Amino acid sequence: RRIENHIIILDVDTGEFISADDVACLIVELIMEGKSENEIIGEITKEFQCPSQETVKSDFQEFIIELQQKGIFIK
Repeated sequence: RRIENHIIILDVDTGEFISADDVACLIVELIMEGKSENEIIGEITKEFQCPSQETVKSDFQEFIIELQQKGIFIK
């Protein structure tokens, strides 16, 4: 669920959740639109004017791993 510039991701089976910022909101939205990892990284880099696409890629992958570890999101 999106609330202003944050998203709350809930695992209804365990009740575990993650509250994420506007970058994570965009990541989840782009995933739901069927965008590829490279498309998402490019969009995040552009939208938030990030100087390093490698940093964005690393942060993206860490976020996905965190979701997967919690069983909330499977890429």
